[in-house]
Amino acid sequence: MMDKYNVMLSLLVAVSLLISGCGGGSSANPGSDPNTGGNSGGSNLPLTIGGTITGNDASVTLSLNGTEETFTSSPFIFTADLAEGDQYMVLFVSTPANQQCTIVNGAGTIASSVSNISVTCTDPITLLQYQDAQITGIMRSGDFDGDGFIDLVFSILTLETHPTGSNNSMFRVTYGNGTGSFSGITDIPRLNSSDADKRGHLLVAGDFNGDGLNDFAYAGGNVLELFSGDPARIHPSIYRVNDITRVIGAPIYAIDTDNDDDLDIITLQSSLFLTENIGGNFDGTTIYSSDLISATNLITGDFNGDNINDVLIIGLNGINDINLAVFAGNISGGFDLPSSITPLSNDLFMGGNAFDLPSKDLAAGDFDGDGLLDVAITSTTDFVQIMMGNGAGGFTVGQRVIVGTRPIHVRAADFDLDGITDLATINQDSKTIIISLGNGDGTFADNTGSDVRSISILLDRDVDLFDMDIANIDGGNYPDIILAENGTNPPNTGRGSVQIFLNPAR
Repeated sequence: MMDKYNVMLSLLVAVSLLISGCGGGSSANPGSDPNTGGNSGGSNLPLTIGGTITGNDASVTLSLNGTEETFTSSPFIFTADLAEGDQYMVLFVSTPANQQCTIVNGAGTIASSVSNISVTCTDPITLLQYQDAQITGIMRSGDFDGDGFIDLVFSILTLETHPTGSNNSMFRVTYGNGTGSFSGITDIPRLNSSDADKRGHLLVAGDFNGDGLNDFAYAGGNVLELFSGDPARIHPSIYRVNDITRVIGAPIYAIDTDNDDDLDIITLQSSLFLTENIGGNFDGTTIYSSDLISATNLITGDFNGDNINDVLIIGLNGINDINLAVFAGNISGGFDLPSSITPLSNDLFMGGNAFDLPSKDLAAGDFDGDGLLDVAITSTTDFVQIMMGNGAGGFTVGQRVIVGTRPIHVRAADFDLDGITDLATINQDSKTIIISLGNGDGTFADNTGSDVRSISILLDRDVDLFDMDIANIDGGNYPDIILAENGTNPPNTGRGSVQIFLNPAR
């Protein structure tokens, strides 16, 4: 009997241990660990995903791992639940009209119920749209009337209700009041068409005539146009040329190449064009052509540390090989031809044509605090390539910063005012603005959902994205983002608009 009793006791103990190992527990908390009070490893308990929504003036539709749900109030909890160890990702499907929203803590691996996802919505500036004109995508900011507030200039194509009738290409200037809104317009006839170009940098602002006011200039094809800043808001022409014998490239930048305190003009069309400002006359153009590279886009800055502005070119060496090359500024006011090039990985433009200009935007800044200019380059997929400057005109490969799908423009600025340069991209296919906050060591936050220092702003799905600028629109300390876009739904009826996102990283 004793032996049988011991056998039975051993069996009961074994069964008890087996039940415990399989997640058995009290009925109040099945699967709990009596020693810790928490969930034991491998638990299949249903766990919930939720958080708070603030600032929204209407419903917000989110997706949890692809399953959509709409919320109007805070806090929110998704109906679907997950098990411990599951991956989760919360994304925007739609946001309230004319609001921008961001998600923080939107992705990770679930270990217990999640309640700290933060959805924050704020009001951007009212969309700039007009009944008498279609905004066609070329845009720049500056103080064009001298009142100390940032104004906007952009290309338009007039409609039937415009005083001049329909189909007239013009520039429209609208005037900021320093609080984030605009009033008053001036329309100026232009020589070239208003066809939008996603490459950007086709307008530039600067004081070309030395009167202390911002002027603006346009270049493209055979056309170079400059318009004066004017307190009376008339903006007369400073200079115009439309010469079929003279190729004037695009994009356009304004820099003082010869240190005479007059802004000169740099443009591009396979070769580098320097049009010097001599007493307000821009007739003389010098062409700098290199056998090393056929240029597709450019940016200016001191890339070799000699305190003279250089021009950094991205372009082709051969059929599909993409490279960087520096045209170094010299003391005579011109540029030296590049003596070497920095090859870029061919997969930077995977799936895109080597001549696809909108996919080759550049931004320069000191990303790691060493006093040297570094560069960010958009790809054709989902990242921005960082190239770290060596101070002698060369670069080494840095981080690939994950942003949105097909970034077409990138800008560098300190968006959160922490003294570290950040990046902003507009992304054509994902319809997003991504702000990748800098870490100060040459790296940036990735937009993978798990990095809370990446800020994602969802845009309307039915738009083409064209131009982007960074300026202080509302007088606050934080940089604002200006976006020019064109509607695509229904097809060929888009009116175009300008959106301004105030203090998006505050």
